[in-house]
Amino acid sequence: MKIHLPLTTILLSLFWFFPSDCLTGQDTIYLRNPSFEDMPRKGVQGFPPIKMWKDCAASQFPVQSPPDIQPVTGNAWGVTLQPQQGKTYLGLVVRADHSWESVGQKLDVPLRAGSCYSFKAMLALSEIYHSITYASNKINPGQKESFSHPVMLVIWGGEKECDKLEILAESSDVENHQWQPYEFLLTPDYDYSYITIEAFYSKSSLHHYNGHIMVDNLSPIIKIDCK
Repeated sequence: MKIHLPLTTILLSLFWFFPSDCLTGQDTIYLRNPSFEDMPRKGVQGFPPIKMWKDCAASQFPVQSPPDIQPVTGNAWGVTLQPQQGKTYLGLVVRADHSWESVGQKLDVPLRAGSCYSFKAMLALSEIYHSITYASNKINPGQKESFSHPVMLVIWGGEKECDKLEILAESSDVENHQWQPYEFLLTPDYDYSYITIEAFYSKSSLHHYNGHIMVDNLSPIIKIDCK
C-alpha cells in the first residue's frame, strides 16, 4: 500500500535532512552596493547617505563632513584616481582633531562565532588630497589642508547599526597610489549582523593627523575552513 505524506511533512523532512547553510546560502555573504556606486560628490552635510550604506561617523562627530564619493567632476580635493570597478568609489579620511570617517550596513546573513571568512577590498591612496577641515575653516574659510598621509582600514563587527564590538580585521598602512587588492581573514568571536569599515590612523604614528584611504570593489564575504 502506498502512503502519501502531506507536502508540509515532506518539506520539514528536507529541512532537517539538509544543513541550514545549504538552504540559506550562508557560505557566501553578499554586501549591498559593494563598489559604492552613487552620485559623485564631496562629503557635504545635508546630502543623502551613500546608497545602501550608513554614515557611521555622523552621530559620533556631528559637525564633521560625511565621506566622499569619488571621482568628482573637476578633481575635487586634487583626486584624479579612477575607479577600479564601476563608476565611483568611496573616500574616507582621518583628521588631526581626532575624528575619522566610517560606513556600515546590515548583513543579509550574520557572521557566526567560531567561523572563518575570507574578504577582499581594493584600496589605494591618492597622490594628492587637499581638503577643508572644520577647525581650519572657522579660522580661515576655504583654507585647505593636506590629507595625503596613509591610513589603515579597520573592519568591525556589531549587533546593531554602526556597532563596533570587535575588530574583525585591519589592513596595513595603505601607501599604494594604484589600486591593489587587500585580503582579510575574519574570525569573529561572537555572532554579528552588522559590519563597519573605518579609516584609522597608522599604528606607527604617535599623533593624530590628516590622512585618507580610497575603497572600491568589496568582495563577498566567503566562509572558509579554519586552519
